[in-house]
Amino acid sequence: MWRDQRQGGQLYKDLRHANRPYRKRYGKPDGRGKAARRAAKPSIDQRPAVVAEKSRFGDWELDTVLGPQQKGVLVTITERSSNYLLMQRVDDKSAAQTRQAVIDSLSQSDLPVHTLTSDNGTEFADYERIAKALKTSFYFAHPYHAWERGANEHNNKLIRQYLPRKQDFSQMSPQQILTYQERINDRPRKKLNYATPNERLKSLFSTQFVAFQT
Repeated sequence: MWRDQRQGGQLYKDLRHANRPYRKRYGKPDGRGKAARRAAKPSIDQRPAVVAEKSRFGDWELDTVLGPQQKGVLVTITERSSNYLLMQRVDDKSAAQTRQAVIDSLSQSDLPVHTLTSDNGTEFADYERIAKALKTSFYFAHPYHAWERGANEHNNKLIRQYLPRKQDFSQMSPQQILTYQERINDRPRKKLNYATPNERLKSLFSTQFVAFQT
């Protein structure tokens, strides 16, 4: 066909791309590596079945709550069986700051950590380092399946009742964050027969409860 064109023929016009000049493509991203990384992340499908039962304390869900223009970020950590909330403010939703907030919050609480489950946000890209530091397993929910992290989603909605979307978190002190955390942990929950997360925690760990609130 192309020899015919060079010799002045017309057969090349019957080709599908005859009228489209070829443009060499530069810098086209190779999606294979990205897809491989996504596939390598531990899926919620691999998580032990006992986590779904909510029959033990120590399976946690992770998320972030953003201030306007991301002026301050709250890293929120909710225990599935009790809805007990831990939260910490960070300056931005970078993986490094999120990682440190999760590690600090859970290690300082001295509470059991059997598993962690988050969404697929880039702020949890350091999941392997989080899991190693806390000696636990980390899993990712399916994209757009918020109900797979229902306890955390519910607590995030409660947070918004106290801290609306226009609220700038960047100037809030750790003590202010703790105050809101305790207000939420003192709210009765239907799933707990109208006990509060704090009451649930106290019933499980009564001898250590004071340490958890400091």
